[in-house]
Amino acid sequence: MFRQFLLTGAIVVLFLAIGIVGYIIVSDLPLVDAFLESSMLMSGAGPLYTERSSPHSLKLFSSFYALCSTLVVVTTVALLSAPIIHRILHRLHHVRKE
Repeated sequence: MFRQFLLTGAIVVLFLAIGIVGYIIVSDLPLVDAFLESSMLMSGAGPLYTERSSPHSLKLFSSFYALCSTLVVVTTVALLSAPIIHRILHRLHHVRKE
């Protein structure tokens, strides 16, 4: 379980870093603002700086980052819950370990 936790933590940190670098390059945001924008999108709260008057490159990056971050969140939840669900299924079916 600890390995799963480390793996999911590494995935989240890596994807957050990708978002931070992307926002710094695409929209010239300062580091703290890029971190805020990336973490808000990963948490599902939505973008803060992407507005109607934003350049198309920022809108496109925010859209793709939001779609990918949703997949990352679903994947990490699955990775974290897999050992627990596996144990529950073993208990319910009384499957023997071989």
